[in-house]
Formats: sequence, structure tokens, C-alpha cells
Amino acid sequence: MMKLSTLIVVAMWCLVGCSLRQPSPAMSAYGESIGIVDYKSSANLSQIVKVPDASRVVIACYCRSYTVARDWTAKDLVLNIAGTFEIDGYHGSLEYAGARPLAATALRFEETRSDRLVRLESPEWTVLHHSLVIDSLQLTAPGHMDVRVEPISMDELRGRGRAK
Repeated sequence: MMKLSTLIVVAMWCLVGCSLRQPSPAMSAYGESIGIVDYKSSANLSQIVKVPDASRVVIACYCRSYTVARDWTAKDLVLNIAGTFEIDGYHGSLEYAGARPLAATALRFEETRSDRLVRLESPEWTVLHHSLVIDSLQLTAPGHMDVRVEPISMDELRGRGRAK
């Protein structure tokens, strides 16, 4: 049989321990289990860029990997793009995290033109736990075109969020 003083100490320890308990990262402030979201969705896109008068193309992207091929019979640029939308370590529900399938059109490079230059900028971005990154870019360019790739650093992608 336990002594009354032992029961009081145990009861007080439980009360103090329970009242001071902080929610774990996978718990809301109300003690509900909300989980940690890790989500990934991939897509592919072929983008054709008409370049009848252009002699140069600049590609600005983080792109984990890329290749540039020349085709002397080609008249257009062809970009074969593979990308991933990812949520990593978000504390909350899938719904609030914005988990959704990646639309292939989200991989489309933005075109700007001046004189004989075509600039193609990737749609890549990162914001907190979320990112859209080009995993692979295969560019086929007309043989006469001067092609230059300008790498975008991961630091430059931060805050560039274009969540759509």
C-alpha cells in the first residue's frame, strides 16, 4: 500500500508535467494530431518556341540537369522538361499544405524577346517547405543559334514563389 504522501507527490508530478507539456511538432496547440507532410508530384512538358529571326537564346534556370543538342534542320527551339512540385516537412494537413498534382503547364518557361535574342526563364521557385524545380531539361536548338545557359542558384529561387 502506498503512503498518502507518495500519492500526493505522484499526482502533483502528473498535474505539473501535463500542464507544462508542450505540443510536439506533429500536434496542434489543441493536442490534435496534424502530421508532417512530405509530398511530391512530377510532370513532363514539351514546349516549342518559334524563333524565326533569333540568333541567340539564353536559358535561365536552376535545372538539376540539362543537355543542349543542335539540329541543323530545326526551325524552332524544343524544350523537353521534367519537373517536380515538392512539399518537405510541412507541419499540417495535406489540404493546408497545398498538396496537389503538378500541372504540366506549370513547367512552361517564360519567353522574352529583344532584337535577335530569345530569353527563356524557368518557372522554378522555393518558398519555405514548398518548391517547384526542373529535374531535367533537354533543349534542341537550330544549328545556327548561339545557346547560353545562365544557372540560377538555389538561393536565387528562395522567395521566387509563383504557386499557382
